[in-house]
Amino acid sequence: MYKYQPLDRMRRQIRLLKIQFKEDSDAAIEGTLETHDLANLLPYRALSYTWGEPTPTHTIWIDGKPTEIRTNLFQFLSVYRSRHLNEYIWIDQLCIDQMSTSEKNHQVQMMADIYQKAFEVVIWLGVDEHQGQAAQIIINGQNPLEANNWSRKASIESLLDCQYWRRLWIVQEVILAQKLIIYYGDSILDWERFCKFLYRTLRDHENYLLSIAAYTQGEDLITLPGVLETFIKNKCVDPRDKYYGLQSLFEEGVRLQVDYSRPINDVFLDAAVAIAAKAYSVGHPQAHIIAELAYEMGVLTYWLFEIYADEIRSQVKPFPILYYPEESLMDRQKTVEQFRSSLWDITTRCQGWSPDEWKSRYEDRVIKRRGGK
Repeated sequence: MYKYQPLDRMRRQIRLLKIQFKEDSDAAIEGTLETHDLANLLPYRALSYTWGEPTPTHTIWIDGKPTEIRTNLFQFLSVYRSRHLNEYIWIDQLCIDQMSTSEKNHQVQMMADIYQKAFEVVIWLGVDEHQGQAAQIIINGQNPLEANNWSRKASIESLLDCQYWRRLWIVQEVILAQKLIIYYGDSILDWERFCKFLYRTLRDHENYLLSIAAYTQGEDLITLPGVLETFIKNKCVDPRDKYYGLQSLFEEGVRLQVDYSRPINDVFLDAAVAIAAKAYSVGHPQAHIIAELAYEMGVLTYWLFEIYADEIRSQVKPFPILYYPEESLMDRQKTVEQFRSSLWDITTRCQGWSPDEWKSRYEDRVIKRRGGK
């Protein structure tokens, strides 16, 4: 099996993959991994995709050594190698030593730079029986909703329902890209044309795909509340990635040090502190965002996070530490610790509520909002 050599973290090194060009679809997939400094990279692409099923089922050859990969990546490489001659590409599944938590921490922290520096980000939607027809509809500028053609509509629904669009990590990968191209099986789609198709087809519907398109076109301002509220429900395997996977889009003050060895509860509290520190007070929408983050990370097990948000608003002291530079570092740290402690007290209390208690508090909340007592 292929054995990874350590990267020099001081030089911010990454690995780039070069796949051998082959037209024979039955030939073994072979390639090499090379180490490069991030500050002095050769032109390369970066892949944005879903990992798919958890068990590797295919073997490729890296530097002459067998390496196990998952089906979705194998299908991509089978298509990619017949189109590109000895060009570099960055793929997390192969370019990061997945058995090293410390390397994953370091590389994930660099993810924004990796995708921003790539001259092109390749979106891989996978293989689908509808891929050819869907691609032609977009290329030809057709609107599948205007014709009574169920086959045409089914092909577009299949494209828009791809698991790829529901993956949390793709949000920053797509938004940060210099240039985007879509691979849908054997079909290739231009991102700009795809966005025009989305605007034309989905313009009357609220859809997070439109939000991604708007961000890439510079039509929407990227803000922490906006990004979290829009994309926090997207899927990821590790609950910590509900924040780690989006934070490259945030300003420096709210980014955390990536550390997958930290307990989920601690990462949640760190994220909550970062969110609250950028607000004048822990009011709406900050409390709501913190509450929804707690639910999405599994810190709260009930969907009634609005009740949890009410508890935060009513019981946690406002947290405007970044807006008072005259405060000493010690005073700021004390404020942070008080906020963190108060938030965790509320969290543990809510964690102990039974379903009946959640229901009762929800009913009380509804009565109060209707003007009752």
